Amino acid sequence: MHNMYTHINKIEIVLRKDYNHEIPDKPRSKEFNVAIKSMLKKMFPNCTIQPTKGAWCSASGFIQNPENGKTVYYIFQDYRHGDWKQRIVIRKTAGLHDSCGGANCLTDIARMQADVMRML
Repeated sequence: MHNMYTHINKIEIVLRKDYNHEIPDKPRSKEFNVAIKSMLKKMFPNCTIQPTKGAWCSASGFIQNPENGKTVYYIFQDYRHGDWKQRIVIRKTAGLHDSCGGANCLTDIARMQADVMRML
């Protein structure tokens, strides 16, 4: 859990950072996605993490168990509207390019690891 809290703190710093940029959410979105991927790599060390490209003010992608090929799609919803740690959607998919997949399941950061592992 310690590593997860370290990553959560890093992500919170990214979101509070004062970007000296005409469109501040452009660099913030990129850094948010990088930080989310880093956190997910720690949460799921034996899995492949593949973010989707171009997520704006959110983070999404795939977590795949290389042992059995089972894949879960994740999306951390728009960080500008509420607490990003509370509104995470996950769902089973057929693979790394199937973002539609199964039924949506709502989770939060505290339950995400257990919820994803049940799907993998």
